[in-house]
Amino acid sequence: MKRIFRKLKKVYQVITATLVAVFFTATTALADLQGTPLVTGTQRLIEDVTNWLMGLGTVITILMVIYCLIRRNMADEMDHKKWQTRAIVSLVSGVGVVVASAVINAVVGYYQ
Repeated sequence: MKRIFRKLKKVYQVITATLVAVFFTATTALADLQGTPLVTGTQRLIEDVTNWLMGLGTVITILMVIYCLIRRNMADEMDHKKWQTRAIVSLVSGVGVVVASAVINAVVGYYQ
């Protein structure tokens, strides 16, 4: 049993040393990519798309909630509750889109 643990410990040490060497090599090799036009262009594209998504998500959310509330007012008693639920789901989904877009924008802004 001790032999198995010793062998596993040696294998673990070899794997760990290899991974550390690969990570240090990759870090120095990829350090030059930060200033390339591809990386900076991609960051700008993500920022623009998330800003656009926040505005569009807000407008679509407002329109969907208004639509659901109008349909709720025109519905009979049985459909009233369904349209109320749909309005709440639309509102929560819209808030989720705006929050997700803001988080992505914040993360991308953090790496600049």
